[in-house]
Amino acid sequence: MLGTVLTVTAGATVATPVAGLLARRAIVRSGNADRLRINSNHGIDEQSYVTIGGLDHWLSIRGEDRANPVTVELHGGPGSSNSILAGVSRDWERHVTLVRWDMRGTGKTLRRSGADNQGDLTFDQLVQDAVDVVEHVRERLGVRRVVLMGCSFGSAIAMRIARSRPDLVAAYVGADQKIFDGGRDTSDYYATLDRLEQAGKKKELATVREMGPDQRAWSAEQFSNFSRFASASDPHTFAAMKSVVMKSLWYSPLHSLREIIIFFKSFMVSAPVLPSTAFLDDWADGTRFEIPFFVVQGACDLVNTPARARTFFDDVQAPVKESTLIEDTGHFAVYKRPEIFLDFLLTRVLPALLGTRHPAPGSKRDTEPALRTCPIPLKMRLPRGGSVNLTADPTIMGQRLRAPKSVPVDSQGPFAAVVVRRADLDVRLRCDGDGEGARHLVGVQSASEADRRWTGSACLVRRLLTGSADVSMPGASSGALAGPFSDRTVFAAQHTG
Repeated sequence: MLGTVLTVTAGATVATPVAGLLARRAIVRSGNADRLRINSNHGIDEQSYVTIGGLDHWLSIRGEDRANPVTVELHGGPGSSNSILAGVSRDWERHVTLVRWDMRGTGKTLRRSGADNQGDLTFDQLVQDAVDVVEHVRERLGVRRVVLMGCSFGSAIAMRIARSRPDLVAAYVGADQKIFDGGRDTSDYYATLDRLEQAGKKKELATVREMGPDQRAWSAEQFSNFSRFASASDPHTFAAMKSVVMKSLWYSPLHSLREIIIFFKSFMVSAPVLPSTAFLDDWADGTRFEIPFFVVQGACDLVNTPARARTFFDDVQAPVKESTLIEDTGHFAVYKRPEIFLDFLLTRVLPALLGTRHPAPGSKRDTEPALRTCPIPLKMRLPRGGSVNLTADPTIMGQRLRAPKSVPVDSQGPFAAVVVRRADLDVRLRCDGDGEGARHLVGVQSASEADRRWTGSACLVRRLLTGSADVSMPGASSGALAGPFSDRTVFAAQHTG
């Protein structure tokens, strides 16, 4: 979709003396490769080709912990591989196992078989390919359902799978959400005309005027031209392509110089997919989803406007739905501000998951929802000879996330227990201590000052201005601190004599 814009940006980059440019590239790529390395014993880092629909497709599966929820990401374009963005999204892999796929006609999949051997390049074929990829990932990682994340054009594919195959998808996330309406809304066309006219782009303006507002009559070349002009005239999107996309492509340790050329070629090879999309209608296909539905949009996106995405979102019926805007961003919002998206993922998307993994016969997973919780360190200092048992029993929406975890602690301290970060989470933290006059201080720090309703049992709970709760318990007694707590709650405990 953005091939020519990226090519123009690339031209400015390579104007730097070649020798110095390549030397700098080698140094930065080496550092990026170190940052991408996964050293966890429970992690996964696989890149391979999988035969789907008669074609070898390139897949990447990366994450720090195989027990984390699985997120399958569908890139945009068509032809805009997200594998170049591995460095930008590196922190996501600490919380999810991230699966990336180069669609037919794109990136490493294109290079593997060549442009003439990509098979049926149609929208329906890409949807079927995506279903097959999810099926493969389920089998490979032993999960029942995945979080399906669609980016820009990929969101149109992902949303159709989320709607029709809730047996495969635990939650849907649309980033830079693309909405089709069968060509009824032509506001994007006229907005692009206005921007081109204001910028004095006479040649581009004439080209777009000649095309007319009815996309159903456009050729693949005309779709490509319009996408280029719309993106290049959007200041936030153009800035993101220079600072995020081009920078990531040039310094990607996963891509050779030849694959940079393939990256740009992918847009041209994938363009034949576009004309048939003019007849798609998301409202006609249905607004009811049986799974949680999330949309993340750049507030200043002029390519896939937040207004159109919001119009569809308002009509969506889903068990859970939430839409958010990332301020001061255009297209590629979640990659321009990956830390904001990660917070949304941790506090909104992942807590909505229930039962996404295959239960082993006779295991606790048969009866307990398999939501991956976020570990939050709890540190406790004990007097000489003292001891304490701490039990974290997290539940959400009335359902237990995992069995209560009881941790015996001796004077060696510190230790960690598992709690969950979630606004409507009910966490019961129970401390059982010995020693005469034992005193437990449970401090709660939060980015939000939302109302907290503290309750205590066999202890005195006092809310402090700092947002902490001072829990005093007599020796050989016990106490409990209960929520609900606000977002990003961090627990710290100290036991002193």
